[in-house]
Amino acid sequence: MTNPAATGFSRGTIRALLDCADPDVAPARRARLARRLRQSPATAQALERQLRARAALDAVAPPVPLTLRASIAGSRTQRHRPARRMAPRVAAVAATIAAAAAAVLFAPSGPGPSTAERVAAQARPAQPAAAPAPDRAKPAVLDVRGAGLTFPNLSRRFGLRAVASGPSTVDGRAVTSVVYAKGARTVTYSILGGRAAGPAPPGRALTRRGTRFVAFEHEGRTAITWTRRGRTCVLSGAGARAEELVRLAMWRPPPGA
Repeated sequence: MTNPAATGFSRGTIRALLDCADPDVAPARRARLARRLRQSPATAQALERQLRARAALDAVAPPVPLTLRASIAGSRTQRHRPARRMAPRVAAVAATIAAAAAAVLFAPSGPGPSTAERVAAQARPAQPAAAPAPDRAKPAVLDVRGAGLTFPNLSRRFGLRAVASGPSTVDGRAVTSVVYAKGARTVTYSILGGRAAGPAPPGRALTRRGTRFVAFEHEGRTAITWTRRGRTCVLSGAGARAEELVRLAMWRPPPGA
């Protein structure tokens, strides 16, 4: 049996997560538990993983019949019976359910969500360097690149000056970030190396001119993530609004600028 302390969740929270993906639990109870779990970012993310894995499991195997579930439950209460007397089919299904529950609840987040969230939590690069300057040949972009992509010069259009840049490493990926500031307010634009970082964290989808963004909250910062020329980008800021971040990400200099 998995130790709840190793997951960071209480036994009650673990039971609620399991019940939310259990088709035998009354729909009203599942909805009530889901509302409670979504009040915390950590349990909301665990719930989304649980529901996705439940859907994936149902797609490759039919739901376990109620009679078989009853047999499994009965076998657990009859502790005096030797384990070898359990019917082979019941034993196999019991092992599958237990393994699936453990994998769903206690496996770490996939590479996309955990990476994007960890990048968003970085307000500044791990190794900040001097502020990048506008590119001499093309002043609408800065003279720093991330994974071969340029960073926009947001000073003229939005009054956001590039005040720092530098590299970081998140989940084994090289990350290049630029910090922009306007007064006391800052936003951080990060470009991840390598291929697109998989599924985005749970959040709100926004589509602008054919580009799909996912907006999410993490550690007090509002962030958006999207794919740009096959690279994952993250733009985040404390107290920022998702729509505002999307406008920054979508800005393109006028022709010839």
